[in-house]
Amino acid sequence: MQTELLENHSVSENDVIKLKFSWYDDHSKYRLDDSEHYKEEIKNIFQKYFSQVPTFESYDDLNKVANILRSLYKESNSLGEDVKRALELADEIAISDELQAFDAEMAYEDIIGYIEEQLEEWAENKSHIFSSEEWDIDPVKLFNFQKSGRYGLGDSFAMEIHNDYIEMPNGEIVHGVITNQLIEDVFYNITIDCDDESAFGEVLLYLLKVPEEKLTPLRDITQILNDCNVMGSISNLLNFLPTLLKNNCQELERIQPYLSTLGESWYGTEVEMIEASLIL
Repeated sequence: MQTELLENHSVSENDVIKLKFSWYDDHSKYRLDDSEHYKEEIKNIFQKYFSQVPTFESYDDLNKVANILRSLYKESNSLGEDVKRALELADEIAISDELQAFDAEMAYEDIIGYIEEQLEEWAENKSHIFSSEEWDIDPVKLFNFQKSGRYGLGDSFAMEIHNDYIEMPNGEIVHGVITNQLIEDVFYNITIDCDDESAFGEVLLYLLKVPEEKLTPLRDITQILNDCNVMGSISNLLNFLPTLLKNNCQELERIQPYLSTLGESWYGTEVEMIEASLIL
């Protein structure tokens, strides 16, 4: 049933795993395929005792065939061994409401287990996992939290696992990024005095877009700002960084001595101090 589950509820496209589940889906479809094993034997019994030809296209068909097989004992010419086998075949192919409910429960448990496995594998090599509201997220715990909420995952749900983010069943985006030491150093310098962890993700996502050759001068600049105790609002600095990084690496290195000098007696913001150093 696991193979059937992956075919029906999981699609992988361009390194994106798309997962879906609905209690209204046909979770017993595989039982129609299983009935193939018994078709010829059932047809032989029908040919021997009944005038009609059995059909196997739907659950209703299978249940009708099962009921007819169970009535074989009423046929005056029926043999005991045929009646016994007919009852066995009826039990094999009949699909009751209870059985369909059981299949749905099994499919749900299987897809939940599969999702947890995929989330664990996705998180293994990530440096940081976060959303716009939370930092240091365990995606499996978050998924299970949503699953066990007041309304659970609802009658149906869908989610997508991308290389660098997950779209959770409730629509929440969870980022998972891989960094290097330079990015970690700049990130530390910018966030060291920030208590609002919800801002960390925005910082990291921006730093991942910074050209690699500018990370070293940016690390040195943010270190100077920290050493001078002028690091202020993260949002103000992030808003200014695109303007700062329009300068080439030589210019970013040139202003560093001026930043250190100005920082000894600076009373304005860090952005104002950087702007002043660019003028000098």
